[in-house]
Amino acid sequence: MNARMNEDQGLNTATLERAAALRQTGQHDQAEALCRQLLQTSPNCAPAWHLLGLISSDAGNLSAAIAMLDKATALDTTQPAYSTTPSTTAGSSKSFRHSMNAI
Repeated sequence: MNARMNEDQGLNTATLERAAALRQTGQHDQAEALCRQLLQTSPNCAPAWHLLGLISSDAGNLSAAIAMLDKATALDTTQPAYSTTPSTTAGSSKSFRHSMNAI
């Protein structure tokens, strides 16, 4: 059983690295597809939720981004980047700042 878990973890890591590389080169649709594929087999994979949140943020879909980043944070509270990314994402958005100014 441990061998299977290690194998799955290795595949998850490779998939996440590939998805992150795709995101870095602007291939967001492909990166998102890899993350979603990974989440079908590992729905509690916090790094996949985090990367999906970053991809959504890149696309300007802040409500989805924050929900995904919050999910990553809830799944893994040991990652400081997960707990700060939602506020960083929201705070860097022009539309978010505009809506906050309207209040």
